[in-house]
Amino acid sequence: MPNEIAPRRPRPAARRLLLIFAATILVPGVSLGILGLRRLTQERRDAERQVRERLDAVAENMGRRMELELKDWQQVAADLARSGSTDPALWPERVRTAVSRPGAGVVLLGSRERAQALPVGQLLFELSATSEDVRPSEKAALFDEAESLEVRSKQYDRAIALYRQLLASRESGERARVLHLLARTLNKAGRVDEAVQTFHLLEQEPPIRIVSLPSDLLALFAIASLEGEPKRANDALRLYQGLVAGRWRLDRVFYEFYSMQARDWIPQNAETARLIAEEHKKLALSLAAERFVASPRSLAVDNGIATLAFSHPEPFAAILVTLPAILEGLLPGTDRSDLQFTLLSPDGQTLAGEPAVEGQSLGTYMVQNAALPIRLQFRPKDPASLYAGVNRQQNLYLAMLAVLVALLAFGGYFTVRTLRTEIAIAQMKSDFVSTVSHEFRSPLAGINQLGEMLRDGRVPDEGRRQEYYGMIVAETQRLRRLVENVLDFARMEDGRKQYRFEPVEPAGWLMEVADDFRAQMAGRGFAIEARIPSELPVIVGDRETLTTAVHNLLDNAVKYSGNSKAVRLEASADSEGLSISVCDRGVGIREEDRPRLFEKFYRGGGEVARQVKGVGLGLNLVHHIVVAHGGTIDVDSREGEGSTFTIHLKSARRSA
Repeated sequence: MPNEIAPRRPRPAARRLLLIFAATILVPGVSLGILGLRRLTQERRDAERQVRERLDAVAENMGRRMELELKDWQQVAADLARSGSTDPALWPERVRTAVSRPGAGVVLLGSRERAQALPVGQLLFELSATSEDVRPSEKAALFDEAESLEVRSKQYDRAIALYRQLLASRESGERARVLHLLARTLNKAGRVDEAVQTFHLLEQEPPIRIVSLPSDLLALFAIASLEGEPKRANDALRLYQGLVAGRWRLDRVFYEFYSMQARDWIPQNAETARLIAEEHKKLALSLAAERFVASPRSLAVDNGIATLAFSHPEPFAAILVTLPAILEGLLPGTDRSDLQFTLLSPDGQTLAGEPAVEGQSLGTYMVQNAALPIRLQFRPKDPASLYAGVNRQQNLYLAMLAVLVALLAFGGYFTVRTLRTEIAIAQMKSDFVSTVSHEFRSPLAGINQLGEMLRDGRVPDEGRRQEYYGMIVAETQRLRRLVENVLDFARMEDGRKQYRFEPVEPAGWLMEVADDFRAQMAGRGFAIEARIPSELPVIVGDRETLTTAVHNLLDNAVKYSGNSKAVRLEASADSEGLSISVCDRGVGIREEDRPRLFEKFYRGGGEVARQVKGVGLGLNLVHHIVVAHGGTIDVDSREGEGSTFTIHLKSARRSA
């Protein structure tokens, strides 16, 4: 069993030295840290002030440019009102650019009550109610009779016959109206296929307004309603495309109805997603235009899109432009700068840009325009870049402080460690000398006592004298082994140990070791069992040092055998070569002692370990010898049940 010489705690003088050392490090370090942090805090405040001043300057500069841009748009609206031109080719370029994109802008001309929206198709619905076309008076009697048969008498076949008679009319308007009535009656009569065919004919006719609705819209909607999949999806897509493109002049209520119905019918794919996005933009512009003609306002927000209105009262003209469509002109270059902007309405609603994060540095400017009271905010995209200088200085200081603290901690740690190590080494040296002296004193005392008895002739019996001579030789060998162990340990620690490697036949060698150890244990009541097969692989090693290793394991087993007097030496061939095991049924090894078994001077805890003599070199020497031979050693032990130490050595064939 290995031995432990546990280092004692530092003495009071060493503790005082440690406290003084810590105080001399801590006070200057803390003072330096506080002064540095105060300086860094002041510099950061100065940097924040400079950033705010820069942001305010940028916001004011951009705000004034925005004011000029808004005035230019207002002047364009006045010029357009005076010219009254309805030809987009004659409009200023900025207006043509804005209204050329779907849902980006629209021009209103004429009067506010009956405003004409240009170009056609930019709005989704009419700003004023459309009137119903008056039914022609020709052949009114036939119309009345047919409708009476259809609606009142529900004589659908007779009504269908009269409608077919009316189709002979050459007037296109009359023909479209009759086709609508005929298709409607066919559907009522359950003749769906004929009704669909008739609605297809109606769709191809020049459109007229029937009950305030375009005839081709009514036809296409009816076709989609009556047909099944997949034809319905195709017709519904054509219907939705026409609605989004502004193909028909509709009131808002009708537009919303047909749009909602068409979206329910069309499949969801990339094309419908594009149409829905375009409708979203156009709907925001249409709602803004509708709200403007009802109650003129310069700023409106619908569907999350802000719309600006520039108008002239008399003659009337108005330009409605969504904020995204003219943002580049209002804030040129903001996308390429290191700043972010936000446009806010008077009530704080975000019109463009991302909302500011609370606590960020902001530059603010209120645009001086009574019609468009917009608040402009600027903030850095990357706040860290504005504080790069301060951050570099702060990082440099913190790095230097960290290095200083690390050096002080490193020095303090090694100072403490050195003090503890020196104290432990001094204590170990004292314990080692004391233990070795005791180990040497025991055999020397025996040799001295037996020698004096033989010298003085107090052993007259020849048999007893021979026994004493044998005991003297045994004690001398024991003493020699102790000295060799100490010398070998010193050589191994210094790297001066020389090994003489040669082929070793394990069976004979291990039997010699077992016999020699039995002779040493004679008279002590120990049974040394050797299980050594005659056929074992030859190994290459230093026979003398390997004998020392096995002998130390046997001696260790005897020391910690407890009440058991049985020790077993085993050998066997394994996959690598040779395994040598020393087993006992003694006190075993505690779990917490196993990781440090092979450390020098280590002695395990426990009462049994303290009662056993030793200096803690035996297992350390075994480990050194086994490693030098390219082998390994492992331990299998349970406390109170014994231990087994196994040396694994390579065979001569594998070593080669």
